[in-house]
Amino acid sequence: GPTSIHNLFGRVNFYRDILVSELADSNPCIHVMGYSLGGLLAYALVQSLENTKLCCASLCLVDPTPLSNSEANQNQGASWSAALGRMISFVQHF
Repeated sequence: GPTSIHNLFGRVNFYRDILVSELADSNPCIHVMGYSLGGLLAYALVQSLENTKLCCASLCLVDPTPLSNSEANQNQGASWSAALGRMISFVQHF
C-alpha cells in the first residue's frame, strides 16, 4: 500500500531515498527548487544529501516564507525568519 508520511523529515527522507536510488549512479548532481512551504522541504532535502552519492548543483527557493502580520502569528513569523536566515546562510556556500 502507499507509504504514510506524518512529518517534514519523514517526507524529506522518503524523497531523498527515491532520488538516490533513481539518480545516484547516472546523474549524481541535481538541481532542487522549492516554492512556498516547499522551500523548507527543498532546503531540508539538500541538507539530507550530505552523506549520499548525490550532490546539489543548485538550490532555488521561491517565496519560502509564508509570513503573516497578525499578532497571533508573530512567533511563527519569527520562527520562519530564523529558518530563512539559516537557508540563506546555507545557500551562500554554493
